[in-house]
Parts: sequence; structure tokens; C-alpha cells
Amino acid sequence: MPQRLFIVVATLRTGSTLFHRAIHQHPQAACLGEVLSPKEETRARVHHLHFGDADYLASPSGKYLDAVDYLDRKLWPNAGDQEAYGVKLLYSMLDWWKLWEYFEVPRGLKIVHLMRNPVASFISWKQARQTDVWHHWTLKEKRLPAEGRDPLYIDPEELFKHIAYLGAAVHRARGLPGEHLEISYADLVRQFQPTMDRVFEFLGVEPFAPEHELIKMHDWDIGKRIKNWPEIAERLAGEHSSLLSEDLL
Repeated sequence: MPQRLFIVVATLRTGSTLFHRAIHQHPQAACLGEVLSPKEETRARVHHLHFGDADYLASPSGKYLDAVDYLDRKLWPNAGDQEAYGVKLLYSMLDWWKLWEYFEVPRGLKIVHLMRNPVASFISWKQARQTDVWHHWTLKEKRLPAEGRDPLYIDPEELFKHIAYLGAAVHRARGLPGEHLEISYADLVRQFQPTMDRVFEFLGVEPFAPEHELIKMHDWDIGKRIKNWPEIAERLAGEHSSLLSEDLL
């Protein structure tokens, strides 16, 4: 394998689309998108975008073995002359294909871990489902206004399951062998270029200024957007009080 293979691990609503596309703009780097999505239509589309053929990871028969075959036969060998070559892997993809064990074997990979407060990522996911708008693709677009939208009700038990799931996934991701770099969503949003400078240095490629292709979709008061926020905040104030003091961006 080339020396600078890497994976980007994250969960939904952490800026992973902006992030992997920013890396992919670098002339010496490539970061593939959701070629391992659990959705076959998405896998086929993203594979064709990157490789230009129909040899995508088809509907799984053995899941794990199919995914490993795709990685070893199609993905890694196509690194070409890129100085850094990687793929975005959401926790859900690692779960679906049972690929945690594959990456827990030392493979000379670098790991870029994209992090966000789990309360914020959960609320962002709920907001995206409410609006059915998942990305804003240019800086010219305006953020979605909060006015005129019904406040969201957040099921506390669903939220706490999300927090527990992400806690376990983050712990497992931090244990993967290889050099690690953790990037916070807040830094990606507020300090895009300095953050990407850190990433490119970590990947061993030259400095580069990628285009900021996406903007944060919403900019509103969480207390006004969440109908039962006092209840949620009170529940979090116990075991998960640190999540209230962390950035809820």
C-alpha cells in the first residue's frame, strides 16, 4: 500500500461532506465519498463519480467479505500517484459492513476523526429531516430561516441512545491503529482554512486553499428551535453535563 493512505471517520451531521470534498480538491490528494454507503443506489452513483465504471460494491452477499474485497481489489489499488489517498467512512458504514475489525488490524493508515457535540449532531439531523434539506452547496445561498417552522420536539430517550451510540463509536475509532488527527466541527465551520492547513500537514501534502463549497445551514437559538429544550437541558445536566458546556454549534 502507498504510505499515505487514510480514512476519515465521522457520524452524520459533522460536516463530513464539506470536509472530504475539501480534501479531494487538493491536487496531491484524493478523498472518496460514500462508496461504502449502506444504500446501493448511493454506492453505485458515488463509485461511478470517482472511478467512471460500474464495478461498484453490489448488494452484499457476505457484507464483510464483499466490502473487504472492494477495498483491497478496487479502492486501495487505485491510489495512483496521489500523495494522500483516502475514503470517508461514517460509523454507520463501519457497522453495516462490519468493517471495524478490518481497520483494527494495522494497515499503515492515518485516521482523521471528525467530531461534533452529539447533542448538536442529533438536533441537526432532526432539523434536516424536518426540512428535507441536507446541504447548502454555495456561499451565495442563504441559511434557512427559523421563522415559520414549527419548533422541534426531541425525544429524550432517542437522544440519549444517540449519545451512548456515539460515545461507543468514538471510543472504538480512537483505538484504531495508526496516527490520529481529531478535527472539531466548530473549528471546521469557524476556522476553515487554518483547520484544512492542519489536515494537509497531517496528510503530508503541500499547503492548499480549497474552495468552501458548503455553508452551515441553520443559525438559530437552540432554545427557540427545540420545543422541550428546558427538559432536555435538565436531563443532560446530570451524567452528560459536559455536553452542555461544549460547543453546541
